[in-house]
Amino acid sequence: MKILLIMFLPMYAWGNTEFQVQIDQLLHLRPEVFTKNIEGYRKNFESYFFKRKAICMGEFSANLLEEDELSLKKKLTKDERKLCLDKMKKMQREYTNGIFLARKRYLEYLHKKRIQNLIEAKELALKDLNAY
Repeated sequence: MKILLIMFLPMYAWGNTEFQVQIDQLLHLRPEVFTKNIEGYRKNFESYFFKRKAICMGEFSANLLEEDELSLKKKLTKDERKLCLDKMKKMQREYTNGIFLARKRYLEYLHKKRIQNLIEAKELALKDLNAY
């Protein structure tokens, strides 16, 4: 049984767990800090997907570990490439859904905030009218 380990720079060295942690953080991104943090998430994910695609397409070697082997550098086979690309597409879908939900929450937050400002402006205007 072969286990594919993709090795690249530490910020890109996400396994399933690290990727899921990043997605979970994105899903739980508070609207108050959305504008500060979203660009960093976007850059990290785009860089990750760029590197992963390069690995899947065979531009880099990947480490393949056999149960009885230490480490062997070789290019991915056609089937491994297909599996790699399929997994990347699945991860991209998760990212797209996550970023959508984070942006939706942020827009709902802004909408609620603006409605509250509108209500306060109305109350202030009515208060000023009653003062006459």
